[in-house]
Amino acid sequence: MKVVKQNMLKSRNNKVKKFTASFFVMIMVLASVSAISLFATPAKAGTFMDSIIGTFENNRSISKTVFAQGETIYGCGNTGRSGLMRLRIRDPNNMVVHISDEVEGNNVSTNWTLPLDAQTGEWDIQVQYHWIIWWTIRTAHFYVGFVANPVLPTSCDVDIVLMIDSSDSLNSIDLQDIKKAAFESFVDPLLSSTQANIGIIDFDSYVVSSLAPTNDSLDIKNAIDNIGHILDIEYTNWDVAISKANSMLGDDDLIVIITDGNPTLPRGKAISAAIAAANAAKNNGIRIISIGIEGHGILRG
Repeated sequence: MKVVKQNMLKSRNNKVKKFTASFFVMIMVLASVSAISLFATPAKAGTFMDSIIGTFENNRSISKTVFAQGETIYGCGNTGRSGLMRLRIRDPNNMVVHISDEVEGNNVSTNWTLPLDAQTGEWDIQVQYHWIIWWTIRTAHFYVGFVANPVLPTSCDVDIVLMIDSSDSLNSIDLQDIKKAAFESFVDPLLSSTQANIGIIDFDSYVVSSLAPTNDSLDIKNAIDNIGHILDIEYTNWDVAISKANSMLGDDDLIVIITDGNPTLPRGKAISAAIAAANAAKNNGIRIISIGIEGHGILRG
């Protein structure tokens, strides 16, 4: 009798295992079918490859990727095809903090005001499409929290670091023009009329060279003259350059950035890393000024 009960129990356990395995397979098949149904859509219905998502100014026509705490985020997006969609916003810990109204159509928008104590860092906004469940189609990143730029003192003995971009997006002629203007229109007039000390940072993918703030005109000119292209590929990394300048300066000092565009390194977080570095410098009482120039080099820089 005991053997019979054991056999019955074993048979029952085997059936449970088979049912569990079959149920799991069925769920996987359904999920696969759902995914295929979702993404294998007819051409006339549109394609998810055409989806867009982003954050904007309040007119929703000008892109904006940096917001202050307490500021309102305006998000817009579409999934590339008509259907039920929504937007959601996540904080740096990937916690969903806002979900828009669900919209049936081609486009969806939302606005949400950041709390005054919103966590600083890289956030994201996602556009989602509903087919059985909610699918995230595309994600865009934005940064929350920036420190106000300190006011420069009225004294003339400020220390200054001049950061010069030498990435691929600037060709050799661009760099020659920049170096000439930097010395003749900036360094020389300041040294001859103030007690300022001037440092130089040459940067692209990393800090190529640096000169600590000094009033020695020849040292400064040599540092500027040595700036040029030295690598096969040179990207733009504001993060490392601003961090280096921060280590060379102190309260009531100044960073001047000469560049032709947004940073491209570190990959995937170039803007947020640059903002974090700038925040650290401004928290140390350092004012930051940028001078935009037109580059004629390789776009990858």
